[in-house]
Amino acid sequence: MVLERERDNNSTPSKYVNEEEKPKRKASQHSIMDYLREKSDKEIDLKKREIDIRTEELKLEREKFELEREERRQKLIQEKEEKFAFMELLKKNGEIEKTNHETLMY
Repeated sequence: MVLERERDNNSTPSKYVNEEEKPKRKASQHSIMDYLREKSDKEIDLKKREIDIRTEELKLEREKFELEREERRQKLIQEKEEKFAFMELLKKNGEIEKTNHETLMY
């Protein structure tokens, strides 16, 4: 294929007469570039989804940790209250036994 070109006074090649006459990339080059672009876009989307999933996993792990921490705290409070109630019961029983012992002595 012969291309017509404009020549200036020095007879050096310059721009093409028609834009249509510019050499075009081969179709395979376009398809390769399109393929690589699509592949890159898919990889980016995949990474974004992975990040979103990991973010959600971390959020759920944090919620789970907070619930377990609150559960442990409630358990400690309950144990403390049970110990206090038990001690109060022992005190009352000790006083009752003490008063029974005193009445037996007189």
